[in-house]
Amino acid sequence: MQDRVKWDLGLTASFPLFQGGVVHAQVREAAQARRQSELQLSQARRSAETEVRTRHQALVAAIEQVTLLSEADELTEKNYQEQRRDYESGLVTNLDVFQALDSKYDTRRALDRARCQAKAAAASLETAIGKLPTT
Repeated sequence: MQDRVKWDLGLTASFPLFQGGVVHAQVREAAQARRQSELQLSQARRSAETEVRTRHQALVAAIEQVTLLSEADELTEKNYQEQRRDYESGLVTNLDVFQALDSKYDTRRALDRARCQAKAAAASLETAIGKLPTT
């Protein structure tokens, strides 16, 4: 009876001998991509820190300028008042009074510009640190 039954047996085995190099290359490629991402992140952090420092320095300088121009504004106001008193006493001419007044207004315009620049510098710094500027 066994003469009629024909048996076939097949066995197949597969070993990925050459895929080890591909996997190793993919691991190295992923490690390089990670390293590149870390370097880009580090560079972005340094750039952000530099930007914040620069904008902070601009704000400090603008505030200092406002302070100095405020003092100058007070002095030019006092000078103008003194020139007016001296004119009433006949010690100076009206040209001297007008020059003092012109100087007072020039200083006041410079102070207004400096205040605007200080506000812009403050808004710029707040933007650099990720805070929405207040109005």
